[in-house]
Amino acid sequence: MSTSPAQERRIVIVGGGIIGCTSAYYLTRHPFFPASNHHITLLEASTIAGGASGKAAGLVANWAYPHELTEVSFEEHKKLAVRHAGKERWGWREVTCGQWEGRPVNDSAGGKSRPGNAGLHSHSHSQSPGATGLPDDLDWVDQALTDAYASMAGPGATAQVHPYEFTTSMLALAREVAGERLEIIEGAKVVSIERANASATKERGSSDRGKSDRVVGVTYTPTTGSHTVHIPADSILLAAGPWSPTLMPSLPITATRSHSIVIEPTRPLSPHVLFTTIHSADAGEGSPEIYARPHNRAYACSPGDDTPLPPLASLVEVSPSSILALRQEVGSISTPLRDGRVETEQACYLPLGGPIVGAVDELQGLIVAAGHTCWGICNAPGTAKAVAELMMEGTLGKEWKLDKLRPSGFLNK
Repeated sequence: MSTSPAQERRIVIVGGGIIGCTSAYYLTRHPFFPASNHHITLLEASTIAGGASGKAAGLVANWAYPHELTEVSFEEHKKLAVRHAGKERWGWREVTCGQWEGRPVNDSAGGKSRPGNAGLHSHSHSQSPGATGLPDDLDWVDQALTDAYASMAGPGATAQVHPYEFTTSMLALAREVAGERLEIIEGAKVVSIERANASATKERGSSDRGKSDRVVGVTYTPTTGSHTVHIPADSILLAAGPWSPTLMPSLPITATRSHSIVIEPTRPLSPHVLFTTIHSADAGEGSPEIYARPHNRAYACSPGDDTPLPPLASLVEVSPSSILALRQEVGSISTPLRDGRVETEQACYLPLGGPIVGAVDELQGLIVAAGHTCWGICNAPGTAKAVAELMMEGTLGKEWKLDKLRPSGFLNK
């Protein structure tokens, strides 16, 4: 649907994660917004950034996927960091990213080296002959335990943010511009997207002919009560991550639960990210990811499991055995992490199956932005910029190449 600065629009964003919050930011920065009467309501079933958007690793890379979003997103991340003091506000900084392969300390294998580079990531930028190939400043992993190291990208290609700080900052910055025209409601579980026959609500000059229905609002239930609330809407953004199919069951989005910990090491760590493969004769193979963070912190996460998705992010359960295994794996290759203090033990669900970004052909006024896999934080700015343009202008410029991400390509399979 086309729009203009003079039109009043009621926009509802379903989901207070990274995609929803960043979309609110770009909507309020769109040239049409200041002179318009647009009102945005953001509905979040639990709390802002209460899921993966607050508990993910926060890796940002220009070699991520899909490239149609990554190319825009990486540049937008850099602009946002400059414009809003991202280094101080959400921990923006460049990092070195590599794949590490080796053995845990005190393993019964006796320190025997395994064939170097086996199983290393296909994005490897360069390979090193063995332990001597570790970067000079990567001194928080035991070199004697290292069998292989490979850089995954060149200088300036990888960065990081603190996901919770980035997500909440995007929403706070949107509110600075929008003021009362941005309403944020937490504890609001959307239970339905309301629709009506498009011909009965057709706006003068609309080009959305051929669509039988259009959105007219959403209904939500407060998580603290049993009553329902209806909010009228002209445009709806469905950005509820792995919970998006509860409102649109035809979306082929699934979820996997991932555990993570935040550690205060015994000393500051150099800015490296490691995708590890740990070969243990005693415990089998482990593959934790380890992220050095600013302010003397480190983040580590383990591969996902298939525990079913709960109804709300606030109901995600943490498995003590999964946390223990993660702590042992990380500590087995790094003394500063092994002797450090674990300050956070958590779990979240990552959406799989996308990303799916674009307008839904069968329902006028509905846009989907969901299923961003592990690259949600990375690809949020590009996604949100496209969403804002699509929602405010009714179409995307020719510079966008997002056809293969449109919902129609997923819903018709």
